[in-house]
Amino acid sequence: MPTTTFFNLPEEKRSRIVEAAIEEFADNSLDKANVTRIVEAADIPRGSFYQYFDDLLDAYRYVLHLGAEAKMEYIHRYLDEVEDSVNLMRGLYEAGWRYAADHPRLAAAGVQFFRADRDLRQEIFEDLDEQGIHFYREIIRRGQDRGDINRQLDPGTAGLVLYLLNNAVLSHYLDYPDEGEEPWRRDGQLGRMLDGVLDVLELGLRPRVDEQPGSGPARRGEETCST
Repeated sequence: MPTTTFFNLPEEKRSRIVEAAIEEFADNSLDKANVTRIVEAADIPRGSFYQYFDDLLDAYRYVLHLGAEAKMEYIHRYLDEVEDSVNLMRGLYEAGWRYAADHPRLAAAGVQFFRADRDLRQEIFEDLDEQGIHFYREIIRRGQDRGDINRQLDPGTAGLVLYLLNNAVLSHYLDYPDEGEEPWRRDGQLGRMLDGVLDVLELGLRPRVDEQPGSGPARRGEETCST
């Protein structure tokens, strides 16, 4: 994290440095980023950079921290407002995309991080996977307490599955971006894929007793009878 000297800077200068760092990491992975472009864009001496950050990695961690903090503000709106756990899952994706729409350069830095080698990601955030699994585990537990998630599920295992699923969906989206400016739209390619993913989560793989051969899967909102 930045030094006390950095946080004591005038707000305008501090913002200029932060914006320069965000731009650098939005356009470059850590191994291709460099201090020279940051200090030139921020219009500060190179030596000053090292008064504010330990090194380039320290600045990178700070930018990622800002992005995570901003994104969580969007996510918590859904955690606080949505009562149904399955709808909450879709809401979390929508929250992420709305964050990206409002903060495109911060989001781009996050994409660079996601595309980095897994070992590097773990080096930057040693408990990255543990935090992600914990987040989804708590969603499962909240849903079990509300009664809209099967109480027989192990929260730890379910949290791991949801975390891995989220990474897979993000990877798919980055490789095959949805057309249009609102990728969370239900009628878009990605929106339809997410509906299918959530069908699997909600309905499971076993056939329902009221299902007839060839009738197709029951959709969310339709009455089903679990086996």
